[in-house]
Amino acid sequence: MSSARREGFALAVAIFAIVVIGGIVAGAFFASNQDYRIGRNTLLQERALSVSEYGLNQVINNWNALTNTTLASGATVGPTVYTLAAQGGGTTDQATVRVTRLNDLTFWVVSEGQIGTGVNTGARRRTGTVLRLYIPSINFLGALTVRGATRIGGSSQIRGVDADPLGWSCNTVNKDLAGVSINQIGLLSTQGACAGNACISGTPQTEQNPQAAKDSTYFEYGGVNFDQLAATANKRLPHGGVWNGIGPVVTGGTCAQSTMENWGDVGRNPLNPGPCEGYFPVIFFRGNSLKINGGAGQGILLVDGDLEVTGGFKFYGPVIVTGALKTTGTGGHFNGGVMAANVDLAQNDILGNAVINYSSCAVASAALGSTLPTPAVQRGWSDMF
Repeated sequence: MSSARREGFALAVAIFAIVVIGGIVAGAFFASNQDYRIGRNTLLQERALSVSEYGLNQVINNWNALTNTTLASGATVGPTVYTLAAQGGGTTDQATVRVTRLNDLTFWVVSEGQIGTGVNTGARRRTGTVLRLYIPSINFLGALTVRGATRIGGSSQIRGVDADPLGWSCNTVNKDLAGVSINQIGLLSTQGACAGNACISGTPQTEQNPQAAKDSTYFEYGGVNFDQLAATANKRLPHGGVWNGIGPVVTGGTCAQSTMENWGDVGRNPLNPGPCEGYFPVIFFRGNSLKINGGAGQGILLVDGDLEVTGGFKFYGPVIVTGALKTTGTGGHFNGGVMAANVDLAQNDILGNAVINYSSCAVASAALGSTLPTPAVQRGWSDMF
């Protein structure tokens, strides 16, 4: 019987098949692993981006208006760290934010969001945004701009001569206005020591101005209206009673901005500035009549109703009243400008020893110090990495 050797290829085919199948399995495992890593990294990056943008939003939502007046151009504040619970548990996510002032009206905010700490569980993203202060442009026609019957008497003084308040320093260019600007000059009456406009000064003393009859003069401020400005108020006064004791409040060396009676510090100490000197709140009241007796404050005072002032109350900045203005006794002392729209055509009474001094410095300082920033309209956001 022949014992010739018989060649076969079954074993070779089996081995080849095993190699091919092993390669396919290895490739599938590699591809699925890479896909998993890409998905995981994308998710981590998106989470880090969300945390970074959270930091930007926190800066805008919790903006400290003191930054408007105290941070020098080119200076940076921070880092400030905002934390939030990590999604799905684990370590705390955080955004580290720095704010740099570019010029008087522009800020550059950079936020770095970080989640996790490990190579496979952590990620970082950095974003930036440009914030801009859009300052309301309040068009004072005179130190006192009124519509409707107005009576000035006693030892009052109305001055349209532009002057910086004592101790204040501004970069504004002084420009004198009329002492009183009114829609119809026949509606203005003076009496006592003010008879014959003796207590009024300005360029001119008094004027009849058709702009004083327009709603836009009292309710439109260069792209911002009365209601929009009122919506930014950080002091919303309740109804009823008389407001006493208005003045700066300092707690632990910090200006206590949340205190309702704290309307900033009108004093200026160049050697040792007070913590509230740079605080200019927007104060808003809506009701029949706001009554203030004594004290001092600064900022923007918006009264949707009547304003009655006694006790020598001092205010620095714009005062806008939709109703009638009344000062008696030691009256009110206003540095900046006063508008009384007199919607219901009740008589404005400027009596006692009331003083209204026009000051573009006080108006500009209050407008700058009370404005909240908003992201720049075009190309204000940047994904840095």
